[in-house]
Amino acid sequence: MVRDAGITATVVIGDALGARSPAAVHSPLVGADLVLESQGIHTVMLNTTVEHAILVTPGVVNAGDRAMRPGALHYLSAGRESVQLHNDAPARLFLLGGAPFDEAPLLWWNFVARSTEEIAAARAEWAAGAVRFSAVHGYDGARLVAPTFNGSLRAP
Repeated sequence: MVRDAGITATVVIGDALGARSPAAVHSPLVGADLVLESQGIHTVMLNTTVEHAILVTPGVVNAGDRAMRPGALHYLSAGRESVQLHNDAPARLFLLGGAPFDEAPLLWWNFVARSTEEIAAARAEWAAGAVRFSAVHGYDGARLVAPTFNGSLRAP
């Protein structure tokens, strides 16, 4: 746990804010629970080789001129040395990050892959009810049906 000028940080995974988690990692990951105990402007130092994102849980926090609301993941690009956070009331957020991908991943429906072939294979496995796509507990509706994949990553 790290305390500094109105912020309490618990590093859950990786290295952040001068602390290291005891959890084993096999790639450069960052995960830290940040509690902004008092209102104000807080500068959080970042690892420039990692791309980061912030998830605000309770509270409203601004990163620069951008309001970050609870429930939305706010992306911070790689290469940043720090992020300046401003809050008018106590808030909590989760800082996470990892090494940037060498190439941009492909996204289609609920799938992320490196190629259109991987997307097509994932869609086929989903349609077949593959075990790797486990059931969603607490959802009483029918299993969602993936749209037809025509090989294009553009909207159908």
